[in-house]
Amino acid sequence: MASTAAPSVSSDLLRCEPDVDTAPQMDAEPGSDVPESLMGALPTELLLQVLSLLPTEALSYGGAVRNVCRRWRRATECASPWRHRDLVWSSSPRDRDLFLRAAVVAPELRAVTFQPGVHVPECILQGCSRVRHLSLTSNGVCPSEDVVLALVQQYSARAETLRLEGNLSRAVSTAVLHAVAACRQLRSLRLAGTLRLPGDGAAAVAVLQALAKGCPGLRELDVERLSDWGPRLVAEVAAAKGTQLTSLVLPGRQSVVDDKVLQLVASSCGGLSALGADYADAVAVVGHLPGLRSLRLWYSYSAPDPVVLHQLAARGRQDAVSANLARLEHLSVELATETKFVELVLGACSSLRSLRLSGDFLARQVDVLLAAAPYTVEHLECCSFSLAGRDAWVIRGRLPRLRAAVLNGVACSVTAQRPGSATLTVHHCPPPE
Repeated sequence: MASTAAPSVSSDLLRCEPDVDTAPQMDAEPGSDVPESLMGALPTELLLQVLSLLPTEALSYGGAVRNVCRRWRRATECASPWRHRDLVWSSSPRDRDLFLRAAVVAPELRAVTFQPGVHVPECILQGCSRVRHLSLTSNGVCPSEDVVLALVQQYSARAETLRLEGNLSRAVSTAVLHAVAACRQLRSLRLAGTLRLPGDGAAAVAVLQALAKGCPGLRELDVERLSDWGPRLVAEVAAAKGTQLTSLVLPGRQSVVDDKVLQLVASSCGGLSALGADYADAVAVVGHLPGLRSLRLWYSYSAPDPVVLHQLAARGRQDAVSANLARLEHLSVELATETKFVELVLGACSSLRSLRLSGDFLARQVDVLLAAAPYTVEHLECCSFSLAGRDAWVIRGRLPRLRAAVLNGVACSVTAQRPGSATLTVHHCPPPE
């Protein structure tokens, strides 16, 4: 039997029910319309847990659950059934309808994502008082800049993670950054695209300083794809709260990070456990990060310092860079045509557990890189090359502790034959002749 389409919700409906910040009273009362059944006798905590397993459509405005009884309708207005749900505003009419019907009754959501190029009506600013993860992409046309600012002001007030990408005008960029600076709960911030700040250099720096001094809970900053102002924002954040940062992704190919910014990161952000940077920038700061456990490297047409290469090649030398690389547990590398630097890094990572390799030339480089990788690797991900049968056997021989692998989207499984040993089996990949 074909299912009927969910009814649409107008802007008037979005305004007819108030936001719910606290859980309503759930106890059954004499004379209430709670059904006399096993479900009706469930304690409130168990009922909320059951409802959290149901699809979003059932809990939304007009959904089946809300039509059962008053107790169940009140349950849908509690935070716990919504806490692990994501809403997406996309080009799909079903996604938009579900967004409208859910946001009006959901007091809390895990994530809200606005996809680019889709008109966003102002009516969706009603409802949902708490979103923990907000992702907003604007292509400069849809949604409009006024709506972008309104979305940030509405949904980021209590957000823990904020992802903003797009090209905004000068006035809106400034207003958005001031709104982000006021986020008291924000722990992770990712900015991408172009920020057009006031033409006066002092005024632009003042906006970045306000952002750096705001967000008291900020722990993670990612400006890899932020044009123009990425390095200066890193400098301001490092100066204002470098000691509390645990994760930092430096600007990528769009911007050049000068030595002063790198020195500031090295001296102020000693507590970093995760770092993303190009080859040259990474080696300038890794030696100052004893707590580093995760490193992501990409190639951006600048070669690392030859002195650092010499130090990495001297395996017996206990320099700071080699010592900190030896503590790494996770490494992700975007490869260039030349692999010497990556081979030396892999040789220094004696405690590595997870390795991700990507690049256009990986098919020709995989044997050499796996030969340099430490035997401690338990999880491997390789991208951008076609897996052949012989590759699977090479991987199995190079990494005896491997427990899981993702090879260009091909699922791999590892079966332990006896304690301390494992065999890598690649599906649809027969062993070599």
